[in-house]
Amino acid sequence: MGTIIRWLLAIFLTYLAITTLQTGLELIGASKEGDAITVQFLSFEINNQVDPENIMSYAIAFFAGTLVTAILALSFIREAFSRLKEKS
Repeated sequence: MGTIIRWLLAIFLTYLAITTLQTGLELIGASKEGDAITVQFLSFEINNQVDPENIMSYAIAFFAGTLVTAILALSFIREAFSRLKEKS
């Protein structure tokens, strides 16, 4: 895989990790009282009737997704930097 493709994948995965983290934080900040809420990610509706007692489960799932995508992005960045060192 070329260095440019690694950088593009790293940028995309970093963006994905940031938006996943943002969605998880929004869910934690969501109202715990009242009616069910709708969970959306990147303008896609994931679930339109999440009960208030299940909001934390969704938030934890988004944080796990953040961790996985951040690790992948960091591995691509590390590999791209190591390729640059080899060339110079």
